[in-house]
Amino acid sequence: MKYKSLLELENKDKPNKLRQPFGMSLIALATSDDEQRINEPLICIVSDELYSKCKEAAGSENWTSDGFHLSEFLNSLEVAFSNNTVVRHILDDKTDVKSDSITFFATLLISCYGLLFNQDADDLEKLISEALLKILLCISNYPEYRKPLKEDNQFYVLIGSLAKQPKQDIAKRIWSNLNIKENPTREPHPLQVRKQPMAFISYNWADDSFCERFLKELRNHTSIKLWICSLHDGGYYEQKNEC
Repeated sequence: MKYKSLLELENKDKPNKLRQPFGMSLIALATSDDEQRINEPLICIVSDELYSKCKEAAGSENWTSDGFHLSEFLNSLEVAFSNNTVVRHILDDKTDVKSDSITFFATLLISCYGLLFNQDADDLEKLISEALLKILLCISNYPEYRKPLKEDNQFYVLIGSLAKQPKQDIAKRIWSNLNIKENPTREPHPLQVRKQPMAFISYNWADDSFCERFLKELRNHTSIKLWICSLHDGGYYEQKNEC
């Protein structure tokens, strides 16, 4: 008996209810790169659905959608974000960065970061902020996705504040990523490059013998270039490079 792939079980009249829980399980169990590559098409589709469910749950009063808590969607999406293809699938449209997708996670953290310090918050509520920080850390690891985060002043200030708090290692890593200088190995401006030092010595022909002794002694103590300019017959300069 032949079984259809879960990717082929899509039906407009009967939406596939197996794909999402199966895909979430697949994401959680796909621990190796090979497993992720093999199941990448399904993981990308399910990740898209997870992202949509995150937005639905975030907009509901009890943070749920289809019986799942927001923290469950975020936790599964955070695991899926270990796959580069999934990250770019969610945050890129192949021509430009989806700033709205990035700022969604930042805005959501701004609205619920207090749960990290609320002793009355339950485990699922605390998991929301924890999963969001991990997702945002993953996003901030990509240089091309940092700009929307840095331009969100509220988020930038929040991460800076969290980074100063004890036991906030993930926030510290995000803060560090956001403050990485672009092009740190840029070549120095040509006008700022130091040239090889050189000494210029000018003397009257009457002091020629003294200058020769002086130059001989000078060469014993330095390797810099010497440019000699001697005046003869009161009318012209004779120049020679002594190196």
